[in-house]
Amino acid sequence: MGIDAIILVLVSVSMHATWNFLSKKSTSSAAFFCISSFTAAVCWIWALFVYGMPADSLQLKGLCLWGCSLLFETIYFVGLFNAYSRVDMSLAYPVARALPVLLVAGVTAIIFPGRYPNGWGLSGLLIVCCGCLLMPLKKFSDFSLKNYFNKAMLFIVLAAIGTTGYTINDSVLVKICASSPGHNSLTAAYLLSFVINFGLGCTMALIVIFRKKERENFKLLISSPKAAVYPAMAGILSSLAYLLILLAMLRTTQLSFLQAFRQMSLPIGLMLGIFILKEPAYRPKLAGCAMIVTGLVIIAFLG
Repeated sequence: MGIDAIILVLVSVSMHATWNFLSKKSTSSAAFFCISSFTAAVCWIWALFVYGMPADSLQLKGLCLWGCSLLFETIYFVGLFNAYSRVDMSLAYPVARALPVLLVAGVTAIIFPGRYPNGWGLSGLLIVCCGCLLMPLKKFSDFSLKNYFNKAMLFIVLAAIGTTGYTINDSVLVKICASSPGHNSLTAAYLLSFVINFGLGCTMALIVIFRKKERENFKLLISSPKAAVYPAMAGILSSLAYLLILLAMLRTTQLSFLQAFRQMSLPIGLMLGIFILKEPAYRPKLAGCAMIVTGLVIIAFLG
C-alpha cells in the first residue's frame, strides 16, 4: 500500500472507532442504524444533484454491484447489532473485525489471481488477526474456544461476511463509477456514500416497521434531541470514514492489506477507553494492541 492510502485509512479508523463508541453508548439496534444511515444519506444527497449517477454504474454489471453492496452492508449491520445485543461489544467487535482480515485475503486471492500477499504480508495479516482475538480477554488464562463459540457467534460471522463482501464488491464498484465519463475518484466516493447509506436506511426502516422491539427503540431514540444525537453523529462519522476507505481502494490493489490497516480502530478504541473512560488496561488487550501494530508495520514495510 502507498503512503497516501495508509494515511487515508488511518484517518478513517479514528472516525470508525468514534462512531462505534457512540453506538455502544446508545442503543445498538436497527432503529439506531436506520437514523444514522438516513442522516448520512442527507449529508451526501447533494452529490446526486450536482454530479448525477455515473452512466457505467447503471449498466447491468453496475446495477448488480449496487445490489450486492446493499446486501452485504445489510448483512453486516444486522449481524453487528444482533451480536451487540447478545454479548459485550468488547468481545463482538474485535472478533467481527478479525475474521475479515483473513477472509478478504482468501477471497481476493481466488477471484483476483496475482493479488495475494507475499510471505511477509501473510505473516502480518495473521499477526493482526491474532491480535484482534486477544483484545476481548481480561487475562491470558481466559482464552478458551467457549469465549468465541457461543450463540452470538452466528451474528459475528454474519457481520464478518458482510464486511468481506462489501469490501471486495465496493472496490470494484467505486472504480467503475470513477472511470465513468464526467466522474472521478471524489465524485464516485460521494455518490457511493449517498446510495449505500440511503439504501441501508430503507432496509433498516423495514426492520423497524415489522419488529415491535425496534419500533420501541426508534421511539426511544427520537423522544428527545439528546437521544437522537448519538445515531446522527454516528451516521456522519461512519459515512466520512467509509468515504476515505473508498478513496483508499482506488489507490491500492491489495484489499487484504487495506482491510488489515482498518483494524487500527481497535488500538485507537483501546486508547480512548483507557485515557478517557478510565477503563482498565488488561495485559491481553495491550498485547493484542501491540500485535496489531506490529503486524501492520510488517505489512507496510515488508508486505
